[in-house]
Amino acid sequence: MVEHDHYWHLPVEASFDLSQEPGDLTVGQISDDLAEARGFLIENSAGPAWHALSHAIGLLRLVEEAARP
Repeated sequence: MVEHDHYWHLPVEASFDLSQEPGDLTVGQISDDLAEARGFLIENSAGPAWHALSHAIGLLRLVEEAARP
């Protein structure tokens, strides 16, 4: 069971524009990221790379959170 299911997600376009403070926060969902990752594995296809990577980011942040003291 995952302790945190929802997280703040900053769209990639806003991540690299340092000329202004980001205002486009959305919500990501770990359970959705896991379901998508499972689907990629079952179908042996990640579809567009950007889509697979957007789900991997949420999962990697969860791993980062779990590894922190």
